[in-house]
Amino acid sequence: MNKKSFLFSVFFILTLTSSHHSQSIRIKLDSLTTLDSDEFGIIFLEQKLNEKVILPDFGVSEPKFFEMFYSWDTKDDHLISCAVIQQKDRELLFIDTNNNEDFTDEQSMIFPNAQNDFYVDIISQLDAKQKLKLKLFRTVSVPDSVQNKLFDDSGNMNPAFAKMMSNLDDKPHFAGEKGSFYLGGRVTLRRGTLQIDSVVYQVGVFDFSNNGLWNDESDLLLIDYNQNNKLNLFDEEGEIHKLNDVFSLGASRYRVKYVDKYGEWIEIEKTEEQATFYYLTESKRSFTSSHGEGAVDKFLWELTKEDLNGNSISFKDYKGKYLLLNFWGEWCKPCREEIPDLIEIYDNISRSKLEIISFLKPSDLETAKKFIKNSKMKWTQIILTDEIEDKFKVRGYPTNILIHPDGTTYTKYGQVSKDNIAKLIGDAK
Repeated sequence: MNKKSFLFSVFFILTLTSSHHSQSIRIKLDSLTTLDSDEFGIIFLEQKLNEKVILPDFGVSEPKFFEMFYSWDTKDDHLISCAVIQQKDRELLFIDTNNNEDFTDEQSMIFPNAQNDFYVDIISQLDAKQKLKLKLFRTVSVPDSVQNKLFDDSGNMNPAFAKMMSNLDDKPHFAGEKGSFYLGGRVTLRRGTLQIDSVVYQVGVFDFSNNGLWNDESDLLLIDYNQNNKLNLFDEEGEIHKLNDVFSLGASRYRVKYVDKYGEWIEIEKTEEQATFYYLTESKRSFTSSHGEGAVDKFLWELTKEDLNGNSISFKDYKGKYLLLNFWGEWCKPCREEIPDLIEIYDNISRSKLEIISFLKPSDLETAKKFIKNSKMKWTQIILTDEIEDKFKVRGYPTNILIHPDGTTYTKYGQVSKDNIAKLIGDAK
């Protein structure tokens, strides 16, 4: 064996046996799954797409169309365009997997009627290894007592459930018939196992940003402390960590040293630092309607922007009153759900006391303009720039930032409500 090979062999052996001495542990995340919860979204089949796409000759007169949400944290389009041809015993799906708004480079995929689940990979135009797996399914696996409140045995929605969905998504003609919708889910949990002090834990990294990368600031580390073999975001808040949290396992504390951006492995290391609870703190703030505070960068008051109507908006004109900055997109369901509260806030608080400016991150600008008009959103709308998004550290949608009259401090929310605002500034006209 030559000297070079010998040195490599020694290094390799040391690397394999050094976890105890370096206090570093690599965890292989070799399974990609959904969260262990019964979450799903409703995907409506429509007669046309909102986006402009290149369509092939489908060979039938009336294919149906639908859109799947991709991610708010991507430079690609936020929505994935899809078409479906419904046949007697199967459906032919055409999905814009490379997100280039062109169906002519896509092959049809068969979704048999007897099959409940269908999976598809969405591939980033910027990185072929960056893949997001989405799931379509026809019905959910839940106890019969719950199932009967949602769907009948034929696959139709329960009328009350269908009515609620039609109201939430502004689909007045939706009645929930089988074949008029899919259920949708996210397959974005990379999971593996970790043994500490003879205890085996399930560990997962959740692609919260839903973009096919697992090392974003908003992504989450999940650890099954209570050994119930479940990783989810709803029942076990104490098992959820931000990627920069310090957490306890056994008698030691650890932090994340490195996350493979494609989610294939994660490395943790021992630390003497005290445990942190960044996710739990943020979550409690959200659910108790408390808020985060911050300081306003003076750049805001130097801004001049053009609104959707071509008017010049100088932000210095708003100094001295409350200014609610609303970051939203027409593609974002929680954004649309908070609009009635924003309208009530705007209509019931004097302009001398509060103004609203929305920063719009559109997927389709014409669709957004139509939504603004139909919803009677009377306040200023400005296209969101990367600079402003970065300055205010907007990581999810909606985000609402209430600038205080002093012009130097703000209160930051996720989804806002009229009660949040009323508590802070009062509701007198």
